[in-house]
Amino acid sequence: MRILANLFLLLFFADGGISLIDEVLRSATGTESHFVIRQPLALSVMSLALLLFFLLGIDRRLPKRIFLPLIVFALWGGFGFWPLPVMVDPAGFPLLASAGQLLLALAAFLRLRRFSGGHLLLSPEMLSGPLFSLRATLIYVVASLVLLPFFLGLFTLASVGMYLEQQTAGFLRLTPSGIFMTERVYRKGDQTIRLAGMMHLGAEEYYRDLAASVDPGRTLVLVEGVSDVDQLLPNRFDYGGIGEALGLVSQDVLEFDGRQVSLDDAEQPDDEAEAAPEPHILRADIDVNCFDPRTVEFLKVLGTTLLNRNATGSDLVAYNAWTDEHLTPDLRDILMEDILHRRNRELLRVLRLTLDHYDSVVIPWGALHMPGIEAAVLAQGFRIAGEHRRLSLDFATIPYAGLLKRVAGTAGEGE
Repeated sequence: MRILANLFLLLFFADGGISLIDEVLRSATGTESHFVIRQPLALSVMSLALLLFFLLGIDRRLPKRIFLPLIVFALWGGFGFWPLPVMVDPAGFPLLASAGQLLLALAAFLRLRRFSGGHLLLSPEMLSGPLFSLRATLIYVVASLVLLPFFLGLFTLASVGMYLEQQTAGFLRLTPSGIFMTERVYRKGDQTIRLAGMMHLGAEEYYRDLAASVDPGRTLVLVEGVSDVDQLLPNRFDYGGIGEALGLVSQDVLEFDGRQVSLDDAEQPDDEAEAAPEPHILRADIDVNCFDPRTVEFLKVLGTTLLNRNATGSDLVAYNAWTDEHLTPDLRDILMEDILHRRNRELLRVLRLTLDHYDSVVIPWGALHMPGIEAAVLAQGFRIAGEHRRLSLDFATIPYAGLLKRVAGTAGEGE
């Protein structure tokens, strides 16, 4: 036990020190990690932390006040210290986390030295007495069980938050207070591109603030919105019912002040527009008739079941039955190609054709589209010049009582 505990202390200290040096070098040079050992070392620390957590309940001699803070820190680090990185500057957080780990390790060494008469590590004298005590183990187990729901909830939210952040390249961030949408500003010379991550539902204030942030002048707003010229979809997607249950409004309320233009207009601004510039609003999306017929069929089902204002439990049952039968891995690939990648390619085509005619381009698109769009913007030589977050969904404003009542009613209708 003593050797294992001391090994954890030394590796924890080494991990903190190497991480701090690495983060300082990264900040100074702007390059990636300088130490290939950093990730294996961190994994070793987390593995030992998990093992020691269980051993603390068996070996009563191990000083819990010294080891528990380090164990919690190491395990929390495995989940990216959620939600701290999304509540502070994410760029500087790794440096702060590394410094915090090193300070925790030094504090542990100092406490050991004070209680052991000069030793920086656990000595045999500190582990005298019986190894096991049923009373101590029961107290430890009960305390762990009391805290278990909290940690499980934290780790679940952290996992969801990290997944969403990864899938959206950080344009959607989940925090304990709500969901924040990120806007990033990119510049190249005198030109600016703003990528504003979006959700189909959000607080009305969020959409109003985004619309008001568009500066007058030589600005082009490339909005999303799949058209349906041939009326292939009998039902228009309606997020209103879900929005009302959550106290939110649909993205449809988002309206930018400016002049609606066609692609031809945007490629060749007229003299009048040059003399009295105002934001131009251009839909840079595709039509339903560009989709694979299987995608169209899926959208029909979606529009008549889940995304129907008057959706009931039976609609949910019908949707689940359809997906169980038809939603194969091949169809998922087709849906991703049509709904995500094909639309991104059209947006980027329009951006290439119009960019030279404007000083600023604003792209308020769904957060899942943003990783591909951002990669294309960076490939054109633009560089990130700033970042801004807007609260799209405040958990404190959700009418939970009404939501539970609605869910219970929907579940009852589906029986």
